[in-house]
Amino acid sequence: MDEQQKLNEFEAATYEAWLKLAERDLQGASFDKKLVKRIAGIDVQPLYTRESAPAETGGLPGFSPFTRGSHALGAAEMGWDVRQEVAQAEPATAAQSVLDNLNGGTSSLVLVLDRAARLLDDGHGQGGISVANLNDLASVLEHVDLEKVPVSLQAGASSGALSAGLIALARQRGARTTALSGSLGVDPLATLAGEGKLPGSLASAYDQAAALATWTGAHASSLRVLSVDTAVYHEAGADAASEIAIALATGVEYLRALTSRGLDVDTALSQLQFGFSIGRDFFLEIAKLRAARRAWAQVATAAGGKPESEAMLIHARTSLRTKTRRDPWVNMLRGTAESFSAAVGGADAITTHSFDVLLGAPDEFGERMARNTQHLLRHESNLHRVVDPAGGSWYVEALTEGLVMQAWQRFQEIERAGGLAAALTNGSLQAQLKGGLDQDEKAVATRKISITGVNEFANVKEEPVLRATPATAALKQRSQQASQAGKAALESLGSRHDFTSLVEAVQNGAAFRDLASALATGDAESVHPLTRRRLAEPFELLRDQADAQLKDSGQRPRIFLANLGPIPEHKARAGYAQNFFEAGGFEVLGNEGFLTALEAAEAFASSGASVCAICSSDAIYAELAESTAQALTARGARAVVLAGAAGEREAAYRAAGVTDFIFVGQNLVTTLRALLSRAGVL
Repeated sequence: MDEQQKLNEFEAATYEAWLKLAERDLQGASFDKKLVKRIAGIDVQPLYTRESAPAETGGLPGFSPFTRGSHALGAAEMGWDVRQEVAQAEPATAAQSVLDNLNGGTSSLVLVLDRAARLLDDGHGQGGISVANLNDLASVLEHVDLEKVPVSLQAGASSGALSAGLIALARQRGARTTALSGSLGVDPLATLAGEGKLPGSLASAYDQAAALATWTGAHASSLRVLSVDTAVYHEAGADAASEIAIALATGVEYLRALTSRGLDVDTALSQLQFGFSIGRDFFLEIAKLRAARRAWAQVATAAGGKPESEAMLIHARTSLRTKTRRDPWVNMLRGTAESFSAAVGGADAITTHSFDVLLGAPDEFGERMARNTQHLLRHESNLHRVVDPAGGSWYVEALTEGLVMQAWQRFQEIERAGGLAAALTNGSLQAQLKGGLDQDEKAVATRKISITGVNEFANVKEEPVLRATPATAALKQRSQQASQAGKAALESLGSRHDFTSLVEAVQNGAAFRDLASALATGDAESVHPLTRRRLAEPFELLRDQADAQLKDSGQRPRIFLANLGPIPEHKARAGYAQNFFEAGGFEVLGNEGFLTALEAAEAFASSGASVCAICSSDAIYAELAESTAQALTARGARAVVLAGAAGEREAAYRAAGVTDFIFVGQNLVTTLRALLSRAGVL
């Protein structure tokens, strides 16, 4: 085609031209302040161009430094591993969950043990399966072909004992240990950080891990012994760069522990599996997994590992920190987005938590929806068909590079301070993460971070989603009976703590809890535990307190909206006020508006509410706000709220009886707590 006949020909767009238009629209406001966001120590720009991306973009998939994936074909050939958690307290119920998951397309399992197993305390049936001995474990895994289905353990202080149980069960069934795969989940640093204690010393935990790694290296080479899981740090407020740095520091500490106990570097590297929680920032989480692989390859190279040992095996899980107890159905959307990020980021295995995970053990529907989320992403959206789909994105490549640099710097800071264990012991890491947690909570309280169903669009009349609670007394009794029955087997073990002897003791009936206690030698470790809170918790606490009043009195706290003027004048602020107050559990009483202060005050007096909010336009406020506040106070209002910023008339409004103002950017939690107190709830 002749050049002169080309259609739709436009001038090439340039960054400079875009910047000129952006600065014009900002009308003198700071570009950096308005358009640049700082996330995980990285300045995230509003626009990325080819020049924004790093010169080196991570090589090829399946090759060092593995930025673009640990395998050349990624998940394109087989898809990623759909790995679902099983956490029902009763072994029989857990066994049914296992069967449902396998029949529903789950490709591997994670057995989450209860607090009694993870911490050796009295939390029988709390937060996981109550597995007392080999018989219970056999019941849970009744429907599992151990040679074909990878099984991972999340057992905390009982990891060594449960590992012996898994091998004992395989032998009991005649399964080849060489065919077993999964992770044994030994992660003493994460247990120490999250719970603040270990039943024995770190040295004894490392001794157990090394002995177990030596045995699996010889007899079950597809089982990974050590887990480097950053979930507890994620829940404590760690940003993406800190998560990677902590993973590196943990991995290095475990490598040192194994190599100092006789394992070579490549064998030690092959014993590690990494776990990351996937949070709310879609692109950042993709970049996090890519950056983590690249940074770990650098660590493995420095440690002397072979190129094939540098690849990071990643198990990604949807974040518990982003999930809510209120309006839990929205968790399905959150889980979908997080699973999407994990798949695009190249996770080897993905766990999608059930929408009702915070309410107790998920039911069949919750588990089905969780695993089907991944099936839809894979079989209908075909996410696995493209290797490293984010590769080449100027934005994601720049984020990846920024995270690598930030994470490496923070990793070096941890190393200079003596390593991760030292940072936990002196409390510096806890303090650092607490700062990030407080910052995020402030963002949620001011609605810079919106949580649907919690601080935005809360439904005070929602029907609660209920899940059964475990029969803890019965589970404790069964544990005690198992302990008594296995006493002789434990005594016969004596001081023989080699892994073969542990397997033999389990086969002879030793209880897992007692075996774990016997293995925990040395002085118990103790640190200040990480402060862990979900983003929604401050609002959920307010809602709980409002619901308690409803339960006690038959009526939740009420706020009457004194809407002034016709609907167009008050609608916007009335809608804002309703959304604001319902986030704190108030029942909001609306209306079509009042023409005079007296009408509004009389309606309030007959409403049964104790708190009132004046809503209208600035023009009507100038005319009626003060007289309305005076009339409402005279009718017994415990608090009078004005919807809108106070501005120059604040003193006059307060003199008339206005006690509070609500406006964009305000701390909702502080204001709502004060209003609940005035309403007699707190």
